[in-house]
Amino acid sequence: MTLSVLNLPKWKDDSQILQKYLENNNTQWIFPKYMIIGLGCKKCGTSTLRVFIDKVVHHLKVEKRSYVFKELHYWDRMCPFVINLTTEEVEDCSMLKYVTTQQRTIEEDRVRSSDQFLLYFEKSPSYMVFPSVATALTRYSNFLQQHIPASTFQLKFLVILRNPVSRLWSDYFHTFASKYKTQGSTSPKIIFEHEILEHILRLETIMERSNSNKMFSSLPRDDIVVWKMKCLFNLVSKWNVNAKNHWKQRLEHDIVNSWIDTFDTMANVTVDFLAHPLLIFFRGCYFPQMLMYLNIMTGNTIIKKKFKVLQFETFVKNYNTYFQEIATWIGALRSTATFDFNAQLSPIGHASGDVMSDDVKLSLQNYYKSCNDGLYPFLNQFKPFIFFKNDTFYPWY
Repeated sequence: MTLSVLNLPKWKDDSQILQKYLENNNTQWIFPKYMIIGLGCKKCGTSTLRVFIDKVVHHLKVEKRSYVFKELHYWDRMCPFVINLTTEEVEDCSMLKYVTTQQRTIEEDRVRSSDQFLLYFEKSPSYMVFPSVATALTRYSNFLQQHIPASTFQLKFLVILRNPVSRLWSDYFHTFASKYKTQGSTSPKIIFEHEILEHILRLETIMERSNSNKMFSSLPRDDIVVWKMKCLFNLVSKWNVNAKNHWKQRLEHDIVNSWIDTFDTMANVTVDFLAHPLLIFFRGCYFPQMLMYLNIMTGNTIIKKKFKVLQFETFVKNYNTYFQEIATWIGALRSTATFDFNAQLSPIGHASGDVMSDDVKLSLQNYYKSCNDGLYPFLNQFKPFIFFKNDTFYPWY
């Protein structure tokens, strides 16, 4: 699959309609001044981020002109396209329909504002992972940046990334713990650790098995996905070696294509795709996902600080230090009132039961180094623009 497939067939028509709507002094105006879409995969900290933003708007006393949505899932479930990227499946997605869906939710909640809403914030965990969502949102972001005055409407993105080892362990418990507890006396921890080590071994040996014992086409369906994951990891390894030479851009293109192809294959050959263990592993490979967004997004959008990244572990330890910058970034006035979330807000949704064994943790750290080592230098090259507080994105291990 090539990047040309990512072009939205009706995107230009839809963008023209959107432009006319935004330029029209419409009494039925439904766009806020700022729309912020939270990006992060399942168990990355998006629920914590949502609670934080909700408390910020209340603290700043702009809650009557703001709406913090729960998970709408417009772009990954409600939108007419499903998983794989074909022109037939992405053509009906629309930013205007997205905002209309938000407006309908607000009306059902009986919320009214006499003025234009200041802020909409919505997050759904799959928005960062689905290639089709990244394509749609970045295309609209580029269009809005080019054609719509910032004084009228701004679309922004707030990404939160969590240590992929901790994220996977939490995801496993959230997805499978209740199922395994009803199937016998063996603890979920033991079952999970066995499955994790088994998957890592499959990834390490898949090339040898596919090249010697059987033809690639005869591999079991899940093994085809693992084989493609291994190819992706190999491309990331090459990027690390060639990050400073002329091969870098070509490799980034290949990594994105490999991510799309692997995701597409996984969606089509696995049963119960969204709860499949292979997707649980795949979600923690953040580097290709960030490439998807930042390489399609225009440089002007990035320079104007409309795409921000938080590191979950740093964020949860320093809520207060992020408050003023995030308040300004979401379009609210600064506040001199004391802002103390430490006693009110804790990292919710991340209890993962039993502690992971050290040997499994080490194996997973090595595993995620294979697909995320490029993440740190890639994000840090945008340091003046995509971080709050002039942060640096630090390796987790």
